[in-house]
Amino acid sequence: MKKPLRLSDDFMKSLNKQQSHRIISIEDRIEQSWKAIDIMLSLNVINGISGSAPPPPMSQKSKQILQDMDASAKHLAEALGAGKAGAMSQFDIDRNNIWDAVRRNGIATVLSFIDVQLVTNIEKFFAGLVVSYITMFNHGQRTALPADKIFANKTDLKELHKRFYDLRNKWYAHTELEEGRHILKYRVDEEGKITIYKMGEQITPEYHLSESFNLFKCTGQVSLFIDKDLDEKISALMETLTVTQKDILVHHWNHENTLKKFDGHESRI
Repeated sequence: MKKPLRLSDDFMKSLNKQQSHRIISIEDRIEQSWKAIDIMLSLNVINGISGSAPPPPMSQKSKQILQDMDASAKHLAEALGAGKAGAMSQFDIDRNNIWDAVRRNGIATVLSFIDVQLVTNIEKFFAGLVVSYITMFNHGQRTALPADKIFANKTDLKELHKRFYDLRNKWYAHTELEEGRHILKYRVDEEGKITIYKMGEQITPEYHLSESFNLFKCTGQVSLFIDKDLDEKISALMETLTVTQKDILVHHWNHENTLKKFDGHESRI
């Protein structure tokens, strides 16, 4: 199959203002589609550490990528000799011992053996995912996702989405929530002297424990919407193209692929 080409300069110059906006909107949706996939792949990691749960509904593209990642992990295990008979190296022994420990105790416990910070800092990882998720809905230079359309007739997901909006705006990006605020403490010694306790413990909420799968569900719904919205936007764009504009694209396609044929290698696109 031949490699897709960038839209040619001649084609871009032929567009009217509405068509240009349609193309930008499509490009934005494609970026958001990959961002949603990145978020779900990362949440899949947190899900594996915190406790396995079945993935929520999502677009076929997203589902296929998650399945491909699982298949790649299995192929890697096979390449490393999982299940092979014969003499075992120290590497084989160590690997099998780690996998046995994971099966008995879970990923989080085993990671704690390696470095406890890998587990205790998952909340910071999750915070970045929440911020990245909400970015797709913020109005700016990009075509923001319409939350009202995405979560229409999905009351439970709509409430969860609002929850992540609040977490992003009032906790991860700012500090407006009462949760996690430090409470000053003091001591009184035997002589009655009062001392403000400046080294008191600080308890930081870990929302990934309760909210990671909820974010997975919201992002899955986002991927379903984007998949359908992209089809509609591309169809709407194609309906506006003139015969001349289509001829420009066909001519550019034939010209570039003819050059590749004569050059005998892939041209940079």
